[in-house]
Amino acid sequence: TVRAFADGLFGENMYQIVNIPQPPIPDHLLRPHDDCPLYDQASNTEVVRGQWQNSVEFQTTLTQINDKLGLVGGQRLSARQMRTMWEICQFYQLWYADVDAPFCGAISPFNNLRLEYFEDIDSYYTEGYGLNPVRLAENMNCPLMQDLLGFLTSTNPAEENVRIYSAHQTSFMLFLVSLGVFGDDPPLTANNFHQLANRQWVTSNLSPMNTNIAAVRYK
Repeated sequence: TVRAFADGLFGENMYQIVNIPQPPIPDHLLRPHDDCPLYDQASNTEVVRGQWQNSVEFQTTLTQINDKLGLVGGQRLSARQMRTMWEICQFYQLWYADVDAPFCGAISPFNNLRLEYFEDIDSYYTEGYGLNPVRLAENMNCPLMQDLLGFLTSTNPAEENVRIYSAHQTSFMLFLVSLGVFGDDPPLTANNFHQLANRQWVTSNLSPMNTNIAAVRYK
């Protein structure tokens, strides 16, 4: 991924002249959550996920999709199978953008929003403002923030012109919390899906297959 990103910045195969060091293990700069028992305790989403999955809204989606597929009896999809079908729909549509993904045809636009809310709740309570305590997420990326500010304010003429960090979704979303952006009031719960129709914490917007934060210093 980082090689492709470097090519996008500098031209085809230019990643070969970019210094891409191996990450340290453990990586306290980009993956501080991997080595933090407090984070493991704070990121339990089972209760809220279960509440949403058992809600009338979610169960209505499950019923409507099963009915649309004509499934009866033991053929009917479970909640987990329905979510898997939805995930396949997304990946298929991503890989073949000009072709209608077959599984997507069973999911109405509104049911897609309900399924998306499941993903948003999961993200909100594992890598977002729903972490308890949220102060942990706000401070976890202090080393990364210090690195960013140090780079932007450096007067060293030998400093790199561009510094690129590549990480996974959890690292990215936790950094958004450190920046204090895309928070919602009230918070996401299993009971306010309609109230938060225009929420800011939407994973498909914040963290699609590839997303970036760019900090630019103008001289």
